[in-house]
Amino acid sequence: MGVGSSGPVSGAAFCHAACFGAHRSLLVDTSNGPLASSVPLLLRPTVAASVATLTMLLLAGCGGGDDQQAQQGGPQGGPPPTNVRVAAIRMESVGETRRVTGSIRAKQRSDVANIEPGRVVAVEFDEAQQVSQGDVLVRIDDRRLNEEIAAAEADVAAAESSVAEREAELAKAQADLVSRERAAQRAQGAVSELDLRTARTDVAVAESRVTASKKQLDAVQKRLDGFQVRLDDLAVVAPFDGQIMSRSAELGEYLNAGDAVATLVSGGTFEAVLDAPEALDPGNITADGCVVRLDASGAELVVEDVRIVGDIDPRSRRYVVVIDVSAPEGVALAPGMSVSAQLPSGGTQDRLIVPTDAIRRNQNGAFVYLALQDGEGTPPVGIPNAVEIAFKRGDDAILATPPQGPLQPGMLVVTMGAERIFFPGAPLAIQETPADEPTAE
Repeated sequence: MGVGSSGPVSGAAFCHAACFGAHRSLLVDTSNGPLASSVPLLLRPTVAASVATLTMLLLAGCGGGDDQQAQQGGPQGGPPPTNVRVAAIRMESVGETRRVTGSIRAKQRSDVANIEPGRVVAVEFDEAQQVSQGDVLVRIDDRRLNEEIAAAEADVAAAESSVAEREAELAKAQADLVSRERAAQRAQGAVSELDLRTARTDVAVAESRVTASKKQLDAVQKRLDGFQVRLDDLAVVAPFDGQIMSRSAELGEYLNAGDAVATLVSGGTFEAVLDAPEALDPGNITADGCVVRLDASGAELVVEDVRIVGDIDPRSRRYVVVIDVSAPEGVALAPGMSVSAQLPSGGTQDRLIVPTDAIRRNQNGAFVYLALQDGEGTPPVGIPNAVEIAFKRGDDAILATPPQGPLQPGMLVVTMGAERIFFPGAPLAIQETPADEPTAE
């Protein structure tokens, strides 16, 4: 009888408990290793093989003599093998990278300010609202300015009338001059020289008055145009597409020129601002070689462009790398999010590579299930093995685990069906990938 149970413990249950206890007892102690706190499931290949052997012996002994039932799985023979698909671990020469950290910054951020002072008569936005360039955010009282515009329009009309009057006077003076000159040509002495000089003076004075009236018209027109610009400025608009982060204006509030009404942040493309050590050659940093991930979710961002700020801080000996990034579908970006990036540092290094489909995660970090087999005639078993991911590249995960460690090229990792492996050492049934389906590699 089990403690606190209402009946006898079955042989299968005892067998499963024994298998799980055996696996736990054979876990390698990594308390002094680089993965001590986050990867307690690291197994050496020799230990894993011993675990597989012990698992087969325990499972074989739990069948109560019924070999056929043990092989098929059942109440006395343990669980049937789990159907999985696998892929081989590869080793490739990968460009060396260096991990740096930073944060997300909006490509454009603006405290949208009021230009014309006045009382707020309308607030047409809310916090977190998406706005487009030209959308009205705040309207300022325009009554007084409209009165000044009406007065300026009257001045323009008066100036236009004055120009017309002066042009008529000029036309009359020119006509008088022409008639006197013709009379003097027809009969000598018919028009005195004094009359001719007077007529010519009248024309010059009239021309001057026309010029002055036109300048006066231009001045009052510019004054009217200025009032119109000020009237347009009473409607504070969004300077670019984005999202309202904060609201600083309220209905009825008086705003002075330069007072902010809202903080606007652009959307779409963001910037990852990273601090890089001076030992990292900026000449090696290209968009193709950079991998940027969100620290919170691990999601990889789309890298669009890279810019280097060529100014090294003399105290920290670091410089700034700005990477234009955008979020893949289903991922939200916001200014202030922390990111990590792998920046190329030059040179190459042999690294183990597994498909990203093989990566599993729990509270202790990332791990993979190895499909290990202890000799012919025995099914492979799923053994968890902790891994540390350096960075992802497409469908591949580049491991930071040294190639000479527990993982070796050619070992098989489970890429599909790992969610059905309920305990370490569970038997596996490896399924072939259909010909019309891309392989995990």
